[in-house]
Amino acid sequence: MPLSTSQRALNLARAYYFFFFGGIGWLIPYVFLYFEQVGLDGSQIGFLAGLWPLGTLLVGPVWAAIGDRFHVHRWLLPIASFGLCLPTLLMPHFSTFTPLMGLMTLMAVLGAPINALADSATLDLLGKNAQGYGRIRLGGTFGFAIMNVAAGWLVERAGLQWAFVGYAVCLALAGTVALGLPARRAKLQVDFNAGVRQLLVSRSFLFFLSGSFLIGLAFQAAISFFPLRLQALGASTTLIGLAGALSSIAEIPTLVFARRIFQRLSPWATTIIAASVYTVRWWLVAQLTDPLSATLTQATHGLSFGMFLIGGVAYVDERSPAGLSATAQAIFSAVFAGIGAAAGAWLGGWMYQTYGATIMFTSLAGATLAALGLLLLARRRERL
Repeated sequence: MPLSTSQRALNLARAYYFFFFGGIGWLIPYVFLYFEQVGLDGSQIGFLAGLWPLGTLLVGPVWAAIGDRFHVHRWLLPIASFGLCLPTLLMPHFSTFTPLMGLMTLMAVLGAPINALADSATLDLLGKNAQGYGRIRLGGTFGFAIMNVAAGWLVERAGLQWAFVGYAVCLALAGTVALGLPARRAKLQVDFNAGVRQLLVSRSFLFFLSGSFLIGLAFQAAISFFPLRLQALGASTTLIGLAGALSSIAEIPTLVFARRIFQRLSPWATTIIAASVYTVRWWLVAQLTDPLSATLTQATHGLSFGMFLIGGVAYVDERSPAGLSATAQAIFSAVFAGIGAAAGAWLGGWMYQTYGATIMFTSLAGATLAALGLLLLARRRERL
């Protein structure tokens, strides 16, 4: 039986997530190992790691706002995806800080809108069935897990430069898939500026964004330096790759059963669970000294990152004025994966260089505990 047009479009969205996050599976964590290999110190690595989230903060909302205002979303996603290929392929040809900073800046500008555009496109295709987001996003989980293992195997045998090639190939495939996504159905039903103000004057939404900032700060610092933590504990490149794959596998139950989760829990409640698990996760990484035990903490990724992903996207979608989905998701992404992640990369780099991994990860546990308090305040404000 032939697939309906909407089902084909959802399969394209699933394929886009597969290739986009598959590309990230090639690049992360190996780009940070490459930076260390060419002689950059912890502060420099943290600075470079912070450029991408800074682009998400400064440029991502601009891309998304252009898409919402002029209805050109379907072209922005392939442009951004294809655009990332060239600077990625150039990166392994440079080994000093300044040119690497230039390439990372270009990648940050091009990659800034991708998460928000892909998520808003998927939510638009799902319509009233937004609880099905997790099953579509699951394509990215499989892509990351498969490509992360493949990258670990190839990098250990052929060198770190192949991580950049793998990323570029995946992004080219993602861009090709994005060309087939249909135009958005949702149209702007409120004045654009008024809709943005409606979001930003809500105190509960601002408390939620503040908590998201701290969670993003801790997450970016952790993923930037977790590979170096494992390496310092004696882990092989293959084990580091398997750690990434384990985190993706741990996401699968959360994304598969997202609909059932939302039948029992509100989007806000899932973010509370995520913040609680994050706190324990980063504290364990700080305390463990065996590389295998530290790797196994990645098994909590589904209950931390996965729950915050589905809960955060759904929470924002519920509060978005009609036709402003991409902009609302971009604001969330700018705070969580933008300013929060940039601050985390830079602060994490400084703490790792100055105080070491144990104190850094202990501090990250404290940051997510504070985020938990802010998310609880967000709920309290909604009830007033």
